[in-house]
Amino acid sequence: MKWSKEKAKYWYEEQPWLVGCNFLPSSAINQLEMFQKDTFDEETIEKELDWAKQLGFNSLRVYLHDLLWSEKDKFKKVFEKFLDICEKRNIRPIIVLFDDCHRPYPKLGKQPLPVKGVHNSGWKQSPGMELVNQVDEEKIDVKELNRLKEFIQGVLKEYSKDERILMWDIYNEPGQFGIGDKTLKLLQYTWEWAYEVRPTQPLTACLDGAIGDEILKLNGENSDVITFHTYDAEK
Repeated sequence: MKWSKEKAKYWYEEQPWLVGCNFLPSSAINQLEMFQKDTFDEETIEKELDWAKQLGFNSLRVYLHDLLWSEKDKFKKVFEKFLDICEKRNIRPIIVLFDDCHRPYPKLGKQPLPVKGVHNSGWKQSPGMELVNQVDEEKIDVKELNRLKEFIQGVLKEYSKDERILMWDIYNEPGQFGIGDKTLKLLQYTWEWAYEVRPTQPLTACLDGAIGDEILKLNGENSDVITFHTYDAEK
């Protein structure tokens, strides 16, 4: 069940003034490289979160990836380390689950090298344009759809009462990078899956930053607290 306006207001009043940023360690090209066991760079994360704390940050926005859950035991060990690093610095992350931004065709294992001068040259969509289209066209294999459901619900169940986590951003910028309204069906599923778990932390997905009237409406109707991404200065 979605939070009432009163509950959302009370939750917000209980928070410190939130200051943060999107976070990816400088040694990782994407969210897969950040959290895969073989490339998790604890030393760099600790150093850069020390910088964040010194700057006065008390939150970070951090992306996961559905493919990480296929090796969930390895992932959970790494993610626990990350949450502990945050907690020691009084930083509570916003955890992002799905994401339509940047490069399609994600895969586990060794990630591509950066392309000099190209923004987010190795960032990977989750679950990726191919699966988003298959969901939209109702051509996705049932096992694959269940895998996506298990990722969303598995992560939320595992950390549903974890006070180290500030909130859940269930789908970053749905409809971006030419995907458009094709994301709507997967986004609907994602909200349903998330509310079947109903974690104690607030659920959200952005308004400004998402693409398409139906997508914006769906996020506005389902988000416990409203979030938005502003890229343009006032004109």
